[in-house]
Amino acid sequence: SKARPVEVITPLQGIRSLVGSTVTVEWVDGRDHAVARAAAQAADVTIVVAGYTHRDEGEYVLLFGGDRAALTLRPRDEALIRAVSAVAPRTVVVMMGGSAIVTEAWRGHVPAIVMAWYPGMEGGHALANVLFGVVNPSGKLPCVFPRNASQLPFFDRKARSIEYGLFHGYQLLDRNRDEPAFPFGFGLSYTTFAYAGLDITTDGLGPDDVVRLRVGVTNTGTRFGEEVVQCYVGYPESQVERPVKALKVFRRVRLAPGETQQGELE
Repeated sequence: SKARPVEVITPLQGIRSLVGSTVTVEWVDGRDHAVARAAAQAADVTIVVAGYTHRDEGEYVLLFGGDRAALTLRPRDEALIRAVSAVAPRTVVVMMGGSAIVTEAWRGHVPAIVMAWYPGMEGGHALANVLFGVVNPSGKLPCVFPRNASQLPFFDRKARSIEYGLFHGYQLLDRNRDEPAFPFGFGLSYTTFAYAGLDITTDGLGPDDVVRLRVGVTNTGTRFGEEVVQCYVGYPESQVERPVKALKVFRRVRLAPGETQQGELE
């Protein structure tokens, strides 16, 4: 859509606004890798923001938009990440995009990746709050991030029609026993969680019956956090072809450090 906000907060603006004069923020545009390497080498922490805009993906509009030609970042972005991370071990990569991004060429070189998606006009403030720990991230991936495009269904961006099978996304990888880079439902936090005491009750397993699940979730870290309890259902020995597992229900649980709650799903 042609949304034109009156103001946009970039990642650089959001970071500078949050840290004020307490942190020195140096910025380079990344086009010259030698300059970027020098800046990164002199810094305590390096943040690389890379990815896409509405000109690269989205609804096709005249001369831009539509489907990306590749699931990876641009080659120049991948080269920048490798160049910077080689001299700056504390490098965070922030990815902008609207769908899965293949990261195999560089993810083993960096300790942290933030998927920002397209965060909107206040995205710079939101990103800064996550990076500096004002907000504890709790998002989970709504799609699988594959290791390579061959793990997904065949795709031709110029095709006018195409027929796909029943399986796609994480259910296709499960069926093929492929290991993704980041599975569907994945997401890290600045705290940790533990599950215990799963209890399942039901009056039956007919078409109209309800299965209720209760599980204890404990915040085992030192930060307040939110966990998304996810329930997947499989159909072993089914007489018709079904997914290995499918997400059926989920619930967000808010927990203080050391707190335990019962996650209830049905």
